[in-house]
Amino acid sequence: MKERRRYPRMDLDAKITYRLSDSPEGKKAVSQNISAEGFCFSSDEKLANGTVLEIELQNRHSERPIRVRAKVVWCEKVKGENSYSTGVKVLDVNKIDEGRFLTLYCSRLIDRLDDFRKKEPHKS
Repeated sequence: MKERRRYPRMDLDAKITYRLSDSPEGKKAVSQNISAEGFCFSSDEKLANGTVLEIELQNRHSERPIRVRAKVVWCEKVKGENSYSTGVKVLDVNKIDEGRFLTLYCSRLIDRLDDFRKKEPHKS
């Protein structure tokens, strides 16, 4: 199967609060990974493809959450657990939070590159 993602995914363990666009009730989740266009999170709710969510992603380096509007592009039950992995694509974000979202993504990318550099044999 051909990979369809345009950007690599980086691991990210962060608290998330999401709600359906027409609901005031927020639900808790935990992110699994992030890319430049979206992210994956784990929750106890099955969400239908196309569902639009209002999401707050809590970055541990900032007290203020990153707020985005995103669409569910896939949702799968986690084998052997009572939870679901959900992939979302960011639809809308204000300019300040967009910068913070991309900074978070790029910092995870830099961390990954640092890990690769540490594994390279050193030339003498």
